[in-house]
Amino acid sequence: MAGYWLGVICRGLLPAVLAAAMATHAAASTVALLPLQDRAGNPQASLEVQDAVAAELMLGGQTLVDQQKIREILRRARLRNPVQAPPSVLQRLASDLEADWLVSVTVHVAIDTETPRLTLSGRLYGSNEGELAGSAFRSVAGLDRRRLLGVGEIHSLSALTRWVAKDFIAALMSVESTEGPSDRPPIPKDQDTLSTIAMIPFSGQTGRSSTASAETVTEVVQMVALRRGLQLVSPNRVSETLRQARIRSWGGVEVEARELLRSRYGVTAILTGSVEQYKIGTGPFGPEAQVAISMRLVDAVSGTLIWSGALEHDTARHPGAFGLRRVNTVGSLALKLTERLIQDMMSDLENG
Repeated sequence: MAGYWLGVICRGLLPAVLAAAMATHAAASTVALLPLQDRAGNPQASLEVQDAVAAELMLGGQTLVDQQKIREILRRARLRNPVQAPPSVLQRLASDLEADWLVSVTVHVAIDTETPRLTLSGRLYGSNEGELAGSAFRSVAGLDRRRLLGVGEIHSLSALTRWVAKDFIAALMSVESTEGPSDRPPIPKDQDTLSTIAMIPFSGQTGRSSTASAETVTEVVQMVALRRGLQLVSPNRVSETLRQARIRSWGGVEVEARELLRSRYGVTAILTGSVEQYKIGTGPFGPEAQVAISMRLVDAVSGTLIWSGALEHDTARHPGAFGLRRVNTVGSLALKLTERLIQDMMSDLENG
């Protein structure tokens, strides 16, 4: 972590950062930063992400639970992936750690080349309910900082990590400015179509990378839906229900899962979909991303289709579509398409 702090000092930001941290200290909370999920297969990059995230949390006035204590309690509880655990387990974990919040970060992509790329997702769980309180997603490339004549471009993954960590953590912890750990809104009891939605993880149809692409897009859809104000059942509740129903394939809406989700959490609709394309290559003018996502909303009672939509985009053929000037990562393109799909769904349902 010393390298991260050195970077902060070298940027000349330390005085301002310390002042901000002191100003927010009275409202500070205790955060348990859970072991990072490395889906990129890059342990060194994941370690740097963990250090950068921890540093930004502390700079934001948070008190961090000691990592050795976290590892020991997780070992005793035999929890390998805590964010998939039921709320009661997360409540007990937060109590044992004396934490107000549990933070989990996943590294989906970490490519350290002359044009580095980094994709992160994060989940924030409150201690009182053990449910999802917020999420964040960022997919960036060194080219994102490029200005006229190539000035400003980032050429190392370490520097890219430092650049994105502040914004990533600010987005993840933004729930704190409006809600406390015990102030999560209750699940509505009315039966409007969008009143209570369970999101089933998306399926992947992208060959060898199917699982990775589906997991990434699931995180993107979850974040966008929450930011748009949709009432989602906490994903760890959905995971628990799917396990109990012994459902192992994603992207579907089996009868038993619908009935369990409806009876337990008052679910009125189920949101799911699939990833048909998810890849990036290099063209004459920079990265060329190809993404195709389909999404559908299903009635939780009857299983009938309420809404469906699909979008695909190839930046090599249509670089200016969807308001995009230049997309440098496949994750950022997936985010743009997801935002459009969620907007279309909400507009279509509102207009009948």
